[in-house]
Amino acid sequence: MSIEIISNIYLIRHGLTEGNLKNWCYGGIDIPLADEGIQGIKVRVSQKAYPNYENADLYTSAMKRARQTFNLIYGEIESTPVEAFNEFHFGEFEGKTIEELKMLDSFLEWSRDKTGDRSAPGGESFNGFRKRVSSGWQKLVELHSEKELLNEREGSPVASVLVCHGGVISVIMDEVFPKANSKLFGWTPDPGHGYAISMRRGEPLSYEAF
Repeated sequence: MSIEIISNIYLIRHGLTEGNLKNWCYGGIDIPLADEGIQGIKVRVSQKAYPNYENADLYTSAMKRARQTFNLIYGEIESTPVEAFNEFHFGEFEGKTIEELKMLDSFLEWSRDKTGDRSAPGGESFNGFRKRVSSGWQKLVELHSEKELLNEREGSPVASVLVCHGGVISVIMDEVFPKANSKLFGWTPDPGHGYAISMRRGEPLSYEAF
């Protein structure tokens, strides 16, 4: 007789970067964690804030700051980088503050687009970003669900861990729990924080911030 178990998918935002500290509009720049970000993650590790990686499937985005955060949390163990979970690419607007961007007609034109179809010059559109993240999430859930089914008979725990970015987590949470937050980026966790999503047979049940 199989046992229907509840599993978890953990979403963790990377630690602080220079871009966060300087309020850059950035996502595609592949920068490492700032010293403050490294220390912040180490403090959270000492507080045992993160889920155990044993028996978990481990993923990161393909970007340096996510992989570095993962290694600070879990050590030098193997994880699977997934480009679908890279942060939004702002193209020519990367590395500039909003105050700097307000001086650019191209930014003002792009920011006024209400459809989400207009790409940042040299970057991507919000709808394209959302489609990319959604596709990656569906594949992750499929793999997670397959492992759930394999482990039902033994009743053993199942978990997946993804270390990625604030925009990516916001899109995932908005898709999975569309009525729980009225603002998309109201889902964005602080650096080094995230969400635990409880799952059963591929269906989300609830979430908890950590």
